[in-house]
Amino acid sequence: MFATYILAIVLVSFVIAALFFHLSGKANEEFIKCWALSWVFYSCALVCLISSNTYETVYFVEIKKLFDMGSVLCILYGIHKFYRVKIPGYWFRFSIYLTVWLFVAVFLDLDSLSVSLPIFLFDIMIVLAI
Repeated sequence: MFATYILAIVLVSFVIAALFFHLSGKANEEFIKCWALSWVFYSCALVCLISSNTYETVYFVEIKKLFDMGSVLCILYGIHKFYRVKIPGYWFRFSIYLTVWLFVAVFLDLDSLSVSLPIFLFDIMIVLAI
């Protein structure tokens, strides 16, 4: 039951992403493409959520964290492009550091809190920056 609702939300979010890509083609605006890419990342995160519940593995949860981080980062880039403000480079660099941290933490089989907390704090910092 849970998976069917999530699957419906995934389909709707992919449709919204397609609509945003269509609008960005018509309007020729970069910020709409960033927001469309954010919807794609969000949809992929939901697919990982379904997969983690189906296959009972931790790897889908970790991949979901990457997609969530990418989604929030695309929203930030889209807002900066909308206001025509140069985005600071440290946001992208810090996301690369967190991606490397995630791979190292999965390789070393660290606990979930030490993997999730830095990415969660990064997402909170982006939300506060918006």
